[in-house]
This record gives sequence, C-alpha cells and structure tokens, in this order.
Amino acid sequence: MRISITGLVVFFVWRFFSFSLWAQASPEDLAEACQRAVQAKGFQPGQVGLVVLDQKGEAWVAINEDRPFQPASNQKILVAVAALNKLGAGYNYETVLWSDQAPAGGILKGPLVVTGSGDPNISARFSNGDPAAIFRQWAGALKAAGVARIAGDLLIDDFRFDDQRFLPYWKKDQASRWYSAQVGALNLNDNCVDVTVTATRAGSPAGYRLSPATAYVAVENKCLTSSEGRTVIRLERAPGTNRVLLDGRIPVKTREWSDSVTVDDPGLYFGTVLKEVLAAEGVAVEGKVARDRGRLPDPAKRVVLHKHLSPLQRDLPMILQNSQNLHAEVLLKALGAASGKTGSVATGAEAIHAFLKDSKVPAPGLEIGDGSGYSTANRVAPITLARLLHWVSQREVFPMFQGSLSVAGESGTLKKRFRRTALAGNLFAKTGYIAGVSTLSGFLRLPPEGAAAARKAGRSDAAAGGAERPPPGKEVWVFALMINGFPKNGGLSAAHQLQETIGLKILDAMAKSAVKP
Repeated sequence: MRISITGLVVFFVWRFFSFSLWAQASPEDLAEACQRAVQAKGFQPGQVGLVVLDQKGEAWVAINEDRPFQPASNQKILVAVAALNKLGAGYNYETVLWSDQAPAGGILKGPLVVTGSGDPNISARFSNGDPAAIFRQWAGALKAAGVARIAGDLLIDDFRFDDQRFLPYWKKDQASRWYSAQVGALNLNDNCVDVTVTATRAGSPAGYRLSPATAYVAVENKCLTSSEGRTVIRLERAPGTNRVLLDGRIPVKTREWSDSVTVDDPGLYFGTVLKEVLAAEGVAVEGKVARDRGRLPDPAKRVVLHKHLSPLQRDLPMILQNSQNLHAEVLLKALGAASGKTGSVATGAEAIHAFLKDSKVPAPGLEIGDGSGYSTANRVAPITLARLLHWVSQREVFPMFQGSLSVAGESGTLKKRFRRTALAGNLFAKTGYIAGVSTLSGFLRLPPEGAAAARKAGRSDAAAGGAERPPPGKEVWVFALMINGFPKNGGLSAAHQLQETIGLKILDAMAKSAVKP
C-alpha cells in the first residue's frame, strides 16, 4: 500500500489538532494559565482581578475576585443592566412641551414649558449632523397645534434631576472636554457646542462657525491663519461661564479643524437654542428663557402641545459601545428618579445597590461615584461584574444587551483590537480606561469552525472561511478582567496584551470543554 508524503503530513496535522481539541480542559488548568500570563507580563499580584464563569455560571477562574478595583468605563455595565431591570427594555425618555392653556387665535398666552427626563439624544447623532433638527420638528408640531406666537416665557423644567451637574472627583482642568459634559434632565448636543475653524489668509484671524449656531456661548477668537506649519489650536471654556477661548494657528493648506467644547448649565443652553430655533422657524417667544420651579403652571391643567420620545434601546450602544459618559450619567440619575426621588448619583446608586441585593449578585466593597466610571471614587469587584453579566445572559433582554457591546475587531472601542485573532467577532465586551486603569468585561462565544486553525496561522476568523457564527446568547462564557496599575516598562500596551492572552486562553478552554471524547 502506497502512502504519499502529502497524505502523511495531512494525517499528522489532523492528529495534532484532534488531540488538542479532545484534551479536556479544567478550571485548574485555565486558572493556572491565567496566573502565569499575569506574571509573565510583569504585573504585581494585587494589580489584576479576573473572574471567568462558564455558561452555567460555574467559576473557572477567580483571581482577586472580591477585591474592589477602579472600574473605569466598566462602571457603565452596572448602570445599563440595572436600568434594563428597573426601567425595562421598552423604556423611553420623554420630553414634553406643554402649557396650562390651549392656544387661541394662534397665540399661546401662558408660558411654554419644556419638561425633560434626561434624553441624551437630542443631538446631531440621529439627525443627519444637525443638532437643532429636532427643535425644527417641534416648531412644526407647535404650528400644527395652533401656536404661531408665544406671549409668555419659555420655562425649562429640568427638576427631575438634581443640580449637581459637574460631579465630584471629576477633573476640573478637563471641564471643557466632551467627556466631562455637565449632566441635566434637559440635554442638547451632548451638552457641547461644536466648533469648526477654517483657514483664511495668512496673518489674518481664522474663521469659525458653531453648531448649533447660538448666542449662548461667546467666543474670543485669537486663532490666526499661518502660511505654513502644523495646526495647533486650543479650545477652552472659562470655568463657571460660557466664554470660550479659541487660540492658536491653522495653516492655509488646512481646510478645517473641528472639536467640541462643553457648556455651563445644560438646561439654560437647551432653552436658549430652542427659543432661537423657534424664532427662526416662525414661532416667536416674546418672553425670556427661565428656570423657576415656583412659576411652573399647575400640572393638573396641563395641555400637552408636543411629546418627544427617545428609546433606551437606541441609546444602549452609545453607553456600552461608544462609551459616551454623559449618556451613562443621565441613565444613572434616571434610575434614581424612577424610585420617585430626585435623580442624582446618590439615588441612582441606591437603586443599583437594591437591584444587586435582590438579584443576589455579590457586591463586596462596591462604591458608586458616578455612572460613567470617570470618577476615581468608583470601586467594583470582579465578581460583581462577572455575576451581573451572567445574570443578564439568562434574561430575555440579553440579545439587546449583548448587541449593544463593542465587538472585537469590528465595532466600538474594540474595532481596532484583536483583529488577527480568534477573538475577532467572538468577544463582546465593555472596555474601560482612565489613568493607570484598564478593564475589559463581557462575553466570549465559541468561534466558527476552523477558528483554531486560523489562530495558529495568524489569520482572522473571516480569513479562515469558517462556518457561520453561533447566534447571540448561545454557548457564551463571562469574564471580568480588571487591571489597576501597569508594569514599569509595559504601560497600557502590557494591559492590552494581557487581555488578548487571557481571552485566547478562555477560548481554548471553551473549545476543549465543549468537545466530548
């Protein structure tokens, strides 16, 4: 019997992969492999926490599982899951335009009241780049309701939330940055003004435009157009004001430069731009924009002129995939307000603690300083995140939740990570980063057939031509990996490398445990 050299090679390669898949995985082996990976990357014993749970919720790895870590943006997982439980998957933010009387003869004699519940998506995000598009729609709705002119004031009602808009422990020197946007029950354009700078002639002041176009901010333009060099622009807002400084230079060859700057007092910003847009659309507001709880009309006499709904389902990817801080902060306060109290960090935290207790999710050392993870006061143990993720994986809302997470190599904050590994397309997680902190928590599912070979060959799963992925929610394992402190010579890159290594080790354990000899 003749056996070709090629046939022998194929036989031995098949035997190699068969042996690796038939070898049974054990929690002890995976835990030891993860411990070795932590040590190999130079991390100290107390810097890394890791919990891995299988489909049934059995623990495979528990490293510093009860130790409270700074979670960075993994904090958003707590808020999102608690909100899905308490508010429900069908929850809508409501913004209502109303008065205590109906318009007569095209005139609304009383004030126009705008009552908000925190909607963070009145912005350019879903309006073709126009942050005022929704306000224009409202102008049309008011006209349709018989309002051509408002003889009274425009009263903003953002009292559903407290007035602690810039939270404790946030960095005051970064208050102008979009990720530090103040939080309110009325929010517009992520509570920022977008500034686009344009080059003019060399030696002349640069041009600029605001979006939305508004008089709410006053810009001091010191930015010049240069004949050459690179663009160097500083955009800052003076603390406690809406005076914006635009400084630096933009060369003639550069067409445009854009960035965002936060505003002070989102409610007044919202009301001011709304009044400006209504006027531009032919609905004049003769009074002023004001916040005065004592002047709000009797709710019993409320005449609803327009109601705007914004679904939580649409916003979850903004929180879990895009990691928008403002959106998580709004949701935390909405949790507090749902309990019948004023929405605040404290009442939102109470709601999360109560939910974890009722759901029997352990929460050793849990401290909630905000909803986004930006605050350095937050503390969460890996076991809390892992058990919480397993809890949601067993609920009907899981497809919605999982679909809102970043996917390795494909979307969100993981779009450029793990691309050429078997993790691509099979790791669904929330990332987290602040100074000295890197976290990654979520789900792993078995990759398509052929992923192991793809990984060995250094190619992505897509390149391997594997079978169609298992549907979301099938054969998923949970992991919570929290890193506080980096090796002296490694930094954030060492944390990312460790996350990749551990992710691949978990996938190997999943594959081996799924194969029965």
